[in-house]
Amino acid sequence: MKTMKTEKLFDIRSIESNREIAASVIAQSLRLGSLALAVGAGASAGLGLPLWYELVQRCLDKAAIKEKVSKDTPSTNLRFLVDRVETTLGSNYLTTVRDALYERTGASAVLTFPDFKDLPALTARFRNDNHPLVRLLRGQFSPSTQTLLENSMLTSDHLQSVVLVELNRILRDTSLYSDPTLFEGVVLSEETRGAIQHGATGFRLNRLLLEDTFPTEMSRNRYSVVLKQDLLLSLGALLMGSRRGSIAEVLNFNFDNMLQWYLGLHGFTTQIVTEFPMLRKDVDVTVFHPHGYLPKDSPSSEFSKKLTFSQYSYDETIAHFESDLRVVQTVQILRSKEILFIGLSGNDPIFGPLLVKVVPEIGRSRYTGYWFFGPGVDPQVIDAVRSRNVVPLKFDSFQEISEFLLTVCQEAAIL
Repeated sequence: MKTMKTEKLFDIRSIESNREIAASVIAQSLRLGSLALAVGAGASAGLGLPLWYELVQRCLDKAAIKEKVSKDTPSTNLRFLVDRVETTLGSNYLTTVRDALYERTGASAVLTFPDFKDLPALTARFRNDNHPLVRLLRGQFSPSTQTLLENSMLTSDHLQSVVLVELNRILRDTSLYSDPTLFEGVVLSEETRGAIQHGATGFRLNRLLLEDTFPTEMSRNRYSVVLKQDLLLSLGALLMGSRRGSIAEVLNFNFDNMLQWYLGLHGFTTQIVTEFPMLRKDVDVTVFHPHGYLPKDSPSSEFSKKLTFSQYSYDETIAHFESDLRVVQTVQILRSKEILFIGLSGNDPIFGPLLVKVVPEIGRSRYTGYWFFGPGVDPQVIDAVRSRNVVPLKFDSFQEISEFLLTVCQEAAIL
């Protein structure tokens, strides 16, 4: 394999046309610890988040701007529309983008039957249980529902549906933790305590409190859909430490923290870097957010000070290209590692200058990286990344990308 890598190192077209060779070459780099990961909106879409144009549309809707976009809308047009969103929303811009980013992932803002282990048992508690939270919730049920609780069979499907409707209304409209004494004696989970500490409110916190109070009646499988995402599993395989090698640095050009959440769920430590300069910590994975950071279920004090999302913000970054510390850090990683670009369209106006800057320094010692493209990619984009010493790899779906990345891990394990 080492001989094959030496012979093929500068024949980019041979690697891009042969999936088996590509997997072997990348596996060797993984084994050597010389890879870093760069992910964008396309990869986050594989984790259940919106594509870039979908995020722009959600932001337009929340700003009450009557414009419609699609996957065919030019990226420049999208950025100019985000200019309008930012101007319209003012100080609410960052919070609105965060809400738009996560509004359809993880725990939905509505309880459904699968969210319960034993809804009949919970319904029964609303009839005769004297727990303080039960009394509070029952007192906020409508008079007709209270009558049903007094007169109906507790296992009635109709009664359970009515209770479910009542709970959704209360959890949306009430702040249960406004009276902490309701939860005396309740063992609050680490997730709930963290949400309270970070100032979470509304449905999200209310649901966590309900789960802690009724652990035998309610389910905690809020992230089951996300956990089943094949791309998340394959990216996790690359990042989780192993003797066959792993990736310890990630450039996340989207704003989310889903990857960090997933790693934390499996006991891996991460450092989130949004401001520069910074002190590196001894962690498993360092995640850089050069375009900004909007973590789910966190107060606005943890947001980045600004996002690279609108046309103005891109112009501002390019205008200070040589001195912007986010750009400087990104260039440093490009210089030191081979990059796996996943979920990035290649149309980002910052990437061209970044790659052009590092290619002369890398010379012919290695590839700059490997760019994973989905179906329908513009041939001009393929030519552009190839000319910048990046190997373009074309796939028909995120499923194929996931399978390929797992193959890379498997090959690295037997080297």
